[in-house]
Amino acid sequence: MATEQELLQIERDAVELKNNLAELHRQAGSYASAKTTLEQTNERLVTFITKTEALAEETHRLVKVTSEIGSARLQEQIAALEAKQAKRLKIVTVIAAAAVLVGVLQLVIK
Repeated sequence: MATEQELLQIERDAVELKNNLAELHRQAGSYASAKTTLEQTNERLVTFITKTEALAEETHRLVKVTSEIGSARLQEQIAALEAKQAKRLKIVTVIAAAAVLVGVLQLVIK
């Protein structure tokens, strides 16, 4: 039969075992939570990478198109548009001046 000392030791061992099991249970919950967080982070990272790849491909396409067109050609087209606008401004100015003259003449004739 077990002595009182042995029974006390068995009781201490049982309490320690219970405490260890409770700590293991807490850690298992923490690990499960950490695993879930890592999985969510992984999903977000994959989404970010996918979107970044698409953006990089689109940027590459735009750079390629721009280089094919050439900045000199773009500048030529802008200069041509500016020349057309200047010509149209002159025409509008002449028409406006003529309208003013017609208005003045109408006032003078009356």
